[in-house]
Amino acid sequence: VVRAGVVARRFTAPIEAVVQESDLITRGDLDAGGRIESPFAEIRRLVDAQEHLREGLAARLRLEKVERDLDIAREIQRGLMPTAAPAAGGFVVAGWNQPADETGGDYFDWLTLPDGRVLIALADATGHGIGPALIIAVCRAYLRAAAMVMGTGDALVQALTRVNDLLHADIPSGTFVTAAIGVLDPAAGELQLLSAGQAPLYFRHADGRLEQWDADTIPLGVASPLPPAEPRTVRFEPGDTLLITTDGFFEWPSPDGELFGLARLEALVAAEGGGEPEAFIARLHAALLAHAGERPQPDDLTVLIVQRPAAG
Repeated sequence: VVRAGVVARRFTAPIEAVVQESDLITRGDLDAGGRIESPFAEIRRLVDAQEHLREGLAARLRLEKVERDLDIAREIQRGLMPTAAPAAGGFVVAGWNQPADETGGDYFDWLTLPDGRVLIALADATGHGIGPALIIAVCRAYLRAAAMVMGTGDALVQALTRVNDLLHADIPSGTFVTAAIGVLDPAAGELQLLSAGQAPLYFRHADGRLEQWDADTIPLGVASPLPPAEPRTVRFEPGDTLLITTDGFFEWPSPDGELFGLARLEALVAAEGGGEPEAFIARLHAALLAHAGERPQPDDLTVLIVQRPAAG
């Protein structure tokens, strides 16, 4: 009887410990207790299974927390982008963004300045995900702060230079931001435009002629001070359209690895870029999806359009 009691205790004690640990797990306590020992192989396998369950649940909870945090970050980032077109005195300004991950490293923006001009911006930080999203949020804040005290003359160069110096001091080495910044003067019918590493820039005339411009200087954050650059003056006639996209458009491959490419993008802009901006953005996205097939989106997509609609 004594021997039977001892054997039974050696068997039941670890089982009771496993039950107690299971009760803790069901109450959400996933901190591991002391190792439950037993001379019986079956009980040791049961203990190991319980530990794997505990570790799996803890990992799942950590993942769910990360996902919740990313959802919050995505909502915050989406809230930073404009939802209503600016009052631009006869001009139409439109933008669209679709990140590759929960958060993205691209953004577009516009801001009406105190004198009635409109600041427009499109930027793309290296990579995509939460890190570039933080850099882009900082870039947007710097640019908006600089724009609110922007005067005339070479103010656009001064503002971009200031943003570059701040980013160069803040962001990690090897990262940078390509950006196209412009100040639209609706009364004059023109836009002062400066590109820091963002290219190509497309200007479609009302008759379908397409101009393509390269960047004016290096990307932001690479070096300080920013190399000298002069903004270009873009004069709009009725029916003219300026279109800027990030590289996610022309670098999305098809299932066989062929990139969408600049040639397809240029042809689409030349053929249909003079239409209503929102409709053109939808057409461009549809063409890209048709090309990509089942290939997942590899990079963020952002487009910014400034158009002076044709009269009548």
